[in-house]
Amino acid sequence: MTAEKFREFVNAIRPNSDSAVAVWLEWADELGEYDSSHGEKPAGSYKTSEMFLDEFTQKFSDIRELHGDGVAGKVIFLAEIGTCPFPWEMKLAAEHLAAGGSVHDIAEMEESGVLEDFSDILQEEGPAMRM
Repeated sequence: MTAEKFREFVNAIRPNSDSAVAVWLEWADELGEYDSSHGEKPAGSYKTSEMFLDEFTQKFSDIRELHGDGVAGKVIFLAEIGTCPFPWEMKLAAEHLAAGGSVHDIAEMEESGVLEDFSDILQEEGPAMRM
């Protein structure tokens, strides 16, 4: 996904979110850099920034469908307070927010690991990968 398409998508959920979009774009670049081992891996063997934007978009869509624009908007807002969750943390962060939790709780929850949820990844890989 391009940065412009991502910006349009995010602003459709939470208008006037260009400052949050800028941080999410930076986060996607950072994750792409990590996944490529800082350029060590050959092209095609890692997720690019654009792939992470696709993943963020899918997570925001899922959250929007389950919890509505308000909660999806709060997850988007997390960027504005320097708390962008990893894709595998977004589902449980959204559940916390949907239950009335504060956006200000998320950083501590990330730090402690309670937001980590790999169930989507396990489903994609299939039963042979499960232990």
